[in-house]
Amino acid sequence: YIQPILKIEQVQEVYYITGDYDYLIKIQVKDQHEYFDVASKIAKHLEARGKGIIAPKYFKNSPKLKVK
Repeated sequence: YIQPILKIEQVQEVYYITGDYDYLIKIQVKDQHEYFDVASKIAKHLEARGKGIIAPKYFKNSPKLKVK
């Protein structure tokens, strides 16, 4: 069920986490409409409650970070 989410272009990172939620999914979108579309696509594959946090400004974005 997570594999289709990994194929969504706007999905930047996906983590399995502990605590109140199961996954942390970081997306990058241009506006509210795209956010809603991507969130809807993700919701089709996960039967879970979610929480959206929007960062209107970022200070460093390193999408090509390599973890060894």
